[in-house]
Amino acid sequence: EATDVASPRSRKAGQKAMDKTTQELHTLVENLEKLMGKDIQLEVEPNVIVVDIGHNKKDKKKLN
Repeated sequence: EATDVASPRSRKAGQKAMDKTTQELHTLVENLEKLMGKDIQLEVEPNVIVVDIGHNKKDKKKLN
């Protein structure tokens, strides 16, 4: 039987944090448009560390 691990409280906190970040991004874009004009383009990349897990395949086989 599947269970829901995340609590409703943590989802609410996550949603609030996402809403706050979205509002901050809207404010940033509005300010950039005021400074640089409406034709500005903004590209946003997430700050995520990408790890190549291919090198761990041998270690997994050892554990099994």
